Amino acid sequence: MKYFNYRNISEEVEFPKLIEKEKPWELEPSEIIFNVIISKYKELWEEVKLINLFGCEVPLKKSDDSTMRADFLANFEGLNGIAIIELKKSTQTER
Repeated sequence: MKYFNYRNISEEVEFPKLIEKEKPWELEPSEIIFNVIISKYKELWEEVKLINLFGCEVPLKKSDDSTMRADFLANFEGLNGIAIIELKKSTQTER
């Protein structure tokens, strides 16, 4: 089975710097929320770089219906489970 590893084509992303103050209790609520969002984005980006795509146009049988196809099947290095990834070219192809 041939794997495509996203790390081979990924580029570095420069995220905004976290807001830090000498006295953390002086952070405004909006600054705390900003820091949480940026931290989550960084964490998600690191996980996305671990994706391995191993299937393309994979048929998915549906009972009493026509066969559907998943654009890609993937797994994430070090994590359990399989991801189904659909690639949409425009809003007209949404289901």
